[in-house]
Amino acid sequence: MNSLQFLFVAMLLLCLIGCQQQTASKLLGRWEGRPDSAALRAAREAEKYGDVPVDTMKEGSAKKGSATRTSEPAPVTDWENYAVSVLFDFVSSDRLKMSLDGAQPRSGNWKIVSSSPIGCTIEVQTDSEDEDASVVRRQFQLLFDERGGACVGFLLTEVGADRLQGALYFLRPGKSSTEQSN
Repeated sequence: MNSLQFLFVAMLLLCLIGCQQQTASKLLGRWEGRPDSAALRAAREAEKYGDVPVDTMKEGSAKKGSATRTSEPAPVTDWENYAVSVLFDFVSSDRLKMSLDGAQPRSGNWKIVSSSPIGCTIEVQTDSEDEDASVVRRQFQLLFDERGGACVGFLLTEVGADRLQGALYFLRPGKSSTEQSN
C-alpha cells in the first residue's frame, strides 16, 4: 500500500468513526417507546411537513398538486395489540438499560453496526437470564425523526423480524407529542 492509499484509508476511517460517534451522541439519555401504527406515522409526517394526511381528507378537498389515494387499512401489527411502554436508557456510548412497563431494568452493551443519514442499525448484547446460555444479541434498525436539526424521536424495528411484528416509536420521556397519545 503506497502512502496515498494509506492516507485515503486513514481519512475514510476517521470520517466513519466521527459519524458513528455523532450518531451515538444523538441517542444518549432516556427514551420511551410505544407501539407504532400507520395512523400515528401519518400524523407524524403531517406534523413534520405541515400537511393534512391524505386518508383523513374528504373527497374533493385535496390540496392542489397533492395525491389522492384510496388505500386499504394497514394490518394491525403484533406490537399494536399491547399497551406497553419500553424504556431505553443509553447510559454511555456502549452501555444500555432497558425495561418493559417499568419492570426491573436489564443492562447490556450496545454498538452501532452501520449508519446512514436517516438512521442506524445497532446491536444490543445482554446477559441471558438462562444460566446455560451466556449472551443474547439482537439487532435493531433505528430511523431518526429529526426536526430543526435535532433528533426528536426514532422508529425502532428488529432486524430480520416479520413486518407484522411492527415497530416502536421512541420519544424522550415527558415530551408531549401526538405520536405518543394512543
